[in-house]
Amino acid sequence: MEEEDNVQDKEPSRRTTRGPILVDVVTTRDLADRRPAKRRKVIEDSDVGQRPESRMAETQVTLLKMPKRRARPKKKANRRTEEARPLEVQMEALMKVEVKPSEERTAMVVVQVGGTVIDSPKVPSPPPPGKEVRHKEEKKASEEESKDLVVYFSDFLQDSMIPLLKYLYGKREKYVVSKEAGFYATIDLRDRLEISRVAFNKESRRLDELNADLAKRDHLHAAEEKGCRPEEKRKAEELWRRIVALKVERMELRGSIEARIEAHRRELQGSNELMANLVEQLRKHEVELANWAKKLTECESAKSLEVECRLDSQERRLMAMKTSGAAGHKQLIRLVNSFSSGLEEEQENLELEILSVLRRLRADGSSEDVVTAASDGNAPECSLPRAVEMSRSLE
Repeated sequence: MEEEDNVQDKEPSRRTTRGPILVDVVTTRDLADRRPAKRRKVIEDSDVGQRPESRMAETQVTLLKMPKRRARPKKKANRRTEEARPLEVQMEALMKVEVKPSEERTAMVVVQVGGTVIDSPKVPSPPPPGKEVRHKEEKKASEEESKDLVVYFSDFLQDSMIPLLKYLYGKREKYVVSKEAGFYATIDLRDRLEISRVAFNKESRRLDELNADLAKRDHLHAAEEKGCRPEEKRKAEELWRRIVALKVERMELRGSIEARIEAHRRELQGSNELMANLVEQLRKHEVELANWAKKLTECESAKSLEVECRLDSQERRLMAMKTSGAAGHKQLIRLVNSFSSGLEEEQENLELEILSVLRRLRADGSSEDVVTAASDGNAPECSLPRAVEMSRSLE
């Protein structure tokens, strides 16, 4: 029951109506077979859109004839209360009067007490009574099936409404407590909302300040960019001019380097040709020097033979003069003097010739030394050691 009450508190109100008490007792068999003839209801007013089992209208209590038996509800079930506002009480009481547990007979009593009645989702019925009660009810229902059922308002009020009012009073106290808790929860929620609103306003102000700062920075940056743009443009143009000048200078340097490389190549080719010519001339000079050395040796040998011949002839003459006596002594002295003078003249002439030849050889050797020193840096060696020795000995 407590679970049902908790569920009922959470359900919202849907449809309301006001009116006096309405008691509607209907059986399943009568509803199926004799519905137009047996139903005795006086309906003064009814709302469209209500559920058929909870249809309410303003009418007075009427007496419905059923099998002759005074039936009072054993249990009060499916009592529903909903409190939407503290100044009004909303309730709906659904009572099932079990005439017969089978499908042939069912009875439902819908009661409305001055107030507001709402439609709500269907609530499950309470558990059936015990086996003994059900057995007695079946026996009584089978024995008194043809009797009339009379329901009086005083009995209904005594049996149903007083416990219902007590239940509603208890629910009201519970609602007051929950209302206080809800009030404190509302205050807490309001404080939290106020704190969050203050924080939101603070954050929004901070964001506005940041946006203003960013806009100011953007404006300053745009102004700086606008002021620096001509200078940057001028620097870019000057840089392009320098790049073009450097390209032209690089092309000129490349052309001059190529020209110098070509000139150097030509000079190298000329120097190679000169070196070849010098080598050829050196070879020729070496051949010529060899010829001159050969000639000198031949000349020296010829002179020595001539001198030997003359000496032999003079010796023969001397021997002849010795034999001839003292008469020829003077002639011998003249011959010896003439021979010595002639020998000296011949020696002087030979020395002069040798010196001239040596001067020529030295001049040729000095030129060759210069060429060889320029070519390989090595000093030339004299190819005529014998001639030099001969000149020294002659001197």
